[in-house]
Amino acid sequence: MLSGRESRSVVDLATAMLSTRPLAVALGTPVRVVIGSSAADSLAVANVIGAGLGYPALVAGDRVADPFHVAIGRRLALADRADELGGIPRSAWPEVEAQALRAARDDFSSFCEQALVTSGDGTPVLAYAAGDPTAPAVLLSAPCGMPARLVEPWMRHLARRARVVTWESRGMFGDVDDDRATDVAAQVDDALAVLTALNLDGAHVAGLCGGAVVATELAAAAASRVSSISLWHGDFHLGELAGKTDHQRDLLDLMDMAARSLPEAASIHRIVCQSVAASIPADLAAQLLYPYATPQLFLRYCRLNSAIMKHDITATLADVTMPALVVTSRTDRTAHPDGSVAVAHRLPDAKLVVRAHGDHLTLFDGAPELLSLLDVFRDSVDRPIQTARPG
Repeated sequence: MLSGRESRSVVDLATAMLSTRPLAVALGTPVRVVIGSSAADSLAVANVIGAGLGYPALVAGDRVADPFHVAIGRRLALADRADELGGIPRSAWPEVEAQALRAARDDFSSFCEQALVTSGDGTPVLAYAAGDPTAPAVLLSAPCGMPARLVEPWMRHLARRARVVTWESRGMFGDVDDDRATDVAAQVDDALAVLTALNLDGAHVAGLCGGAVVATELAAAAASRVSSISLWHGDFHLGELAGKTDHQRDLLDLMDMAARSLPEAASIHRIVCQSVAASIPADLAAQLLYPYATPQLFLRYCRLNSAIMKHDITATLADVTMPALVVTSRTDRTAHPDGSVAVAHRLPDAKLVVRAHGDHLTLFDGAPELLSLLDVFRDSVDRPIQTARPG
């Protein structure tokens, strides 16, 4: 019988494993973690948990330099759990497995229904849906290339009152496929395919970071299916109309170089990974590092994301006539707030919110202030959001 502390530690570790599983699987190797010289028993229990969750094997390393394994190790925090896990006898391992499976039932991948949607060019796209199918529809256009669970706080909040749907970028999950188109038009087609396959009409479309570009183009291309939009810290390219941060300029230059070929992507992959890993918070690292996990994934990501970062939406804005909310902050050093301001001024029916504080990465935490902005906006738009069509 597990003690209360042991049970909590098992559930916490299972939750951490589930949150890092996409990255761990993408690495395609055992995950090396630092556990300390006296924590072999805790590693054995961790692998019992992982086996039931489809997690790669964990192996001990005295020193781990690889940024992906370091990020996973920090999230799993096995050394901090050694006292609880190390005391669990082998006879209690069936109970450990059962606890892990209970944690999986509360996980994001179980919270959402999943549907494999076929885009216009035949590309399979994995969509995630949650909430009452008859409730008002919200489509989340998430940052390109990231696992869907990056927007889990948004999904869980919106599912209380809406049928909320998101999808993962084409060719970035499952079998990585770089033969498929990577331009913005193809990514918009994926979003439209999701709306169509899941019978969503009159949806509110919320675009985060680069996903705001796709959201804007979708709203213009499929106005009959979109009732309102919101654009959050958008990574916009507007020619001379708005400046860009150093981060935007440097990242685009790097991605343009890496996007030329797999050898060129591989040649700069490791250096880029070390730099990126050092600049993101530990709780988001497993999600934000996913598109950098291998040179092939990195190449695919660079092609998809550089297409978004170079796509000028200026001419599209006049065609986005539905109510819009545009949100940024004065302290965003990742996506220049001037881009959001310029977009809001050129949309026919937009409300602009410029917060005094709020960096780009905290957007994904789903802070109550941000989610409240979205709730109030959705409640205030003139045209009510329609429900999903019966399937």
